[in-house]
Amino acid sequence: MAITFTAEEKNELAKAITKAACGIAECWDILSQVGDRIGRDWDPEGTSVADIAEQNASDLDNPAAIECLDADSVAEYFADEENWKRPGRDTKNG
Repeated sequence: MAITFTAEEKNELAKAITKAACGIAECWDILSQVGDRIGRDWDPEGTSVADIAEQNASDLDNPAAIECLDADSVAEYFADEENWKRPGRDTKNG
């Protein structure tokens, strides 16, 4: 038997997922700008922007009360040089 949702629950879920998707797309835009600046592409193995967002979301007790996560802490997730590949290079053979 499938789970049913009220119209209000459906609308709230759709709004929340849209917000999350926009955040992920915005993050990719920022990573692309960084990549243009440093001449590399963010191409991690074993993680994704969505994984990082989910990990941070699970750490928030009250997301409505948090305006923004600590910028330095968030940047650390993306700073590992191994996750930034030179365009056109085989990621396995560097």
